[in-house]
Amino acid sequence: MITDIFEYYQQTTRKRGWPPTPIEVAKAFDLATAEAVEKCLAVRKQLNELTAAVEMPRQEAAAAISMPPLVPPVKKKPLNLKIFTGRNGWPDPHDRAIYYYYCHINPYHRGSVDYMFHDEMIAVTPETEAYLYSAEASRLPDYRSGSRPFLEQVVAETTH
Repeated sequence: MITDIFEYYQQTTRKRGWPPTPIEVAKAFDLATAEAVEKCLAVRKQLNELTAAVEMPRQEAAAAISMPPLVPPVKKKPLNLKIFTGRNGWPDPHDRAIYYYYCHINPYHRGSVDYMFHDEMIAVTPETEAYLYSAEASRLPDYRSGSRPFLEQVVAETTH
């Protein structure tokens, strides 16, 4: 029976991204809750043993392979994000109309954080996708020092 529970445990985890609870195991295999908890602990122990015996050696072997040196990214011409920001950010007229509609029903006060998120967001388009979601995205901050003095003060107070 532990083999069946082990398979159920793995299938459920792969299917939805997290393992079944003992109550789910109890229902699936008609077990008492205490027995289901015991079976789940046995499955977790078996998974830990597999990880230690199989997966960790694989990861260590992969880490031992020499990796080529990182090549510095090619400097690209900076993308003008202003043409993709806020109300201007939607090249498609239908998308722009939806954006304008949401601007008019936006319940947030002008100048609030939520309003600014909505009003100054950058549209995800084929032109901006690589800028926003590529590996270089975190290396390309577009922040002007002094533009958020209160936030900079809070950061300075909490990090020093």
